This record gives sequence, C-alpha cells and structure tokens, in this order.
Amino acid sequence: MSCGVNDDPTGRAVAKQKAAQIELDIQAGYFDPTLLKYKPLTRGKNATEISTVELFQKFTQYQSKQKCLSPRSLEARYKPLERHLEKSLNITTSKVTENLAGNFVALQLERVSSRTAKERVWLLQSCWEFARGKYQIADANPWTVHIPKIKTTETKRVKPFSTTEIQLILGVAEFSMNQILFKG
Repeated sequence: MSCGVNDDPTGRAVAKQKAAQIELDIQAGYFDPTLLKYKPLTRGKNATEISTVELFQKFTQYQSKQKCLSPRSLEARYKPLERHLEKSLNITTSKVTENLAGNFVALQLERVSSRTAKERVWLLQSCWEFARGKYQIADANPWTVHIPKIKTTETKRVKPFSTTEIQLILGVAEFSMNQILFKG
C-alpha cells in the first residue's frame, strides 16, 4: 500500500506511523481489511474522499448498468434525489452523520409523500453500502436507522364489484335506456 509520500526520512516516518496504526488496529480488533482507512484522502480520478452528490452520481451510473434502468426511471427516481442532495446535503460523505441524515429525511418528508421519502432513503442506504470499501464513509450507515421511522400510509385497494352488483348496475342502465328510448 502506498502512503502517498516521498521516499525520504519524513516519508519513512509517515509510513512507520501508518504501519504502527495498522498494527494497533489489528490488536484492538479494528483493522480495516479494505485498507481504505489507512490510505490518504485524495481528490481527482481515484478519490477516496467524495461528496454526497458525486457518490450518488456514481451509484446511479452503477445502478443504471447493473439493473438496465430506463432513462425514464432515472429521471423520475434518481434525478430528483440528486437535486435535493445538491441543495441540502452537498458535503463530503465522511461528514454525513445520523443527525445530518435525519435532518435530510425530515426535509424530504416536508417536500414529498412519506412513501417517496422512504424510497429515497432506501436508495441512499444502498448508495452508502455501494460506497463501503471504495470511499471514505462512516463505519455505520447513517441512513439505516431512519427507514423504520418513516411511516407510510397503506393505499387501500379498490374492491371490485361483485357479479350481483354488476348485474344490478347493468339492469338500471338498461332500464334507463329503455325510458329514454320510449319517451323520445
């Protein structure tokens, strides 16, 4: 693993410090096998620190390829959430806490139906799982705790007419048509 430092006395000291941190994490049971925790935060093409919007865009691209999502599905489900992230939570993913996620969820509940809000939080939860091991994010998924808190109202299914009710309706319609025909 590269530490991203020069091969000089200072760089070697940084590398030794990183090795000591890894050894300590192994002994304490906190070792990150992906090594992401020990890599330097970078920007650019191989960034490990990324904004919520950038992460969601990468997740959307991944979902689009994996699930062969239609352009309509992307426009209806993913783009509105991306716009909300741009306006309300455009920070690095490592700074998204349960509290900030809760504030974002509350904002969603003010702007969209509870069902849509819950779907969006599911997407964000999946997005964070997608990012695990690839980008600098919190160990615990900040979205998971909020899903059970969103209560959605069940849509009542319309009960279709029974055969008897259909016959009654048709009988009344036939009677009405006969009345109209014989009066005219």
